[in-house]
Amino acid sequence: GERGLLSVAFHPQYATNHFFYVYYTTRANGTSLASGDIVIERFTTTSNPEVADPATAKLIITTPHSLQSNHNGGLVAFGPDGMLYAGLGDGGGGGDPYQTGQNQNALLGSLLRLDVAGDPYTIPSTNPFFSQAGKRGEIWAKGLRNPWRYAFDAPTGMLYIADVGQSAREEVDVVPVSQAGVNYGWSIMEGLSCYSTSCNQTGLTLPILDYTHTGGACSITGGYVYRGSAIPGIRGHYFYSDYCAGFLRSFRYDGGLPADQKDWGLTMGNVSSFGVDFAGELYVISGNTIMKVAQGT
Repeated sequence: GERGLLSVAFHPQYATNHFFYVYYTTRANGTSLASGDIVIERFTTTSNPEVADPATAKLIITTPHSLQSNHNGGLVAFGPDGMLYAGLGDGGGGGDPYQTGQNQNALLGSLLRLDVAGDPYTIPSTNPFFSQAGKRGEIWAKGLRNPWRYAFDAPTGMLYIADVGQSAREEVDVVPVSQAGVNYGWSIMEGLSCYSTSCNQTGLTLPILDYTHTGGACSITGGYVYRGSAIPGIRGHYFYSDYCAGFLRSFRYDGGLPADQKDWGLTMGNVSSFGVDFAGELYVISGNTIMKVAQGT
């Protein structure tokens, strides 16, 4: 299903502090956590930097998620500002039954931003709800259904979020990384379409691209902006796929619009994630296979 080990992020100073952060859902093992709760922990390696020391586990943050098995979000990543970000789903089920998407006092349905220089973290004063009563200061953005996944494009300072839709539309959101307090609209909106009957769009930031479930699509999988050197013709393109349709598509962000949209005519199976290496080259993960995006003819 959607539970288990969901991502790992290495600290920007990993070479010296050997810290890395793990996002997973837990099983009840005689702890205060219920099965399915979301956990982010920090670990440190042993003297061998390729081997972790389980005894160094440091709980960073957790939130209940035991009632439904889906919509766990799952990406933890460091932003260009050195802060730790985490994308959390709305708590699962269908139609946002727990109403977390627009609840500013719920960590679910949010993109979090934490300063992990603190112990275990502090809330940056630049977060939109910092020190506001009845609102979680960890929240950087709201209105997400199940962000899978997001990516920072450092050269342009933009944040890309692929947010999984309900039963009709999938979306890609693009905003400046520094823009605090963005509300991406769920469960008022599903993609560019109204989901709730009231559909009051005041204060919402709508996606720059969405697509329907035509052709068997069902769940967007977000990738990265290509910044490698091996394929100059696609530099600046944001790549994404769909877990059910298995296509590979891309576009170039241009002043609020998706330019040069391309479908690369590939069927890659159940694409669950993307990767990028230190040279900026792009990888696609499908099932148990890792594929590298390479120059074609």
